[in-house]
Amino acid sequence: VGLAHFGVARSVRSFDRTSSGFSVVDSTVTDSGSYVILSQRTGADSLFERGKYVTSWRMHHEPLVWAIHRDHLVPVAKHKQ
Repeated sequence: VGLAHFGVARSVRSFDRTSSGFSVVDSTVTDSGSYVILSQRTGADSLFERGKYVTSWRMHHEPLVWAIHRDHLVPVAKHKQ
């Protein structure tokens, strides 16, 4: 529900992640890297948001499925002019 709602609310056209590495501890995997979001509303200019992300998954008991435990996006601060 989160990503679908995010897509509609922000008119997201694409969401790309590039991993810079991951770690595995017990039943938890943590991945981090950078992301780019392209938003475009009809009749408006495209907007790009760039930033860093950290996502962790946990293995759950039977039927042994991976589920996102935490997903954190941090936009890169825009420079003041």
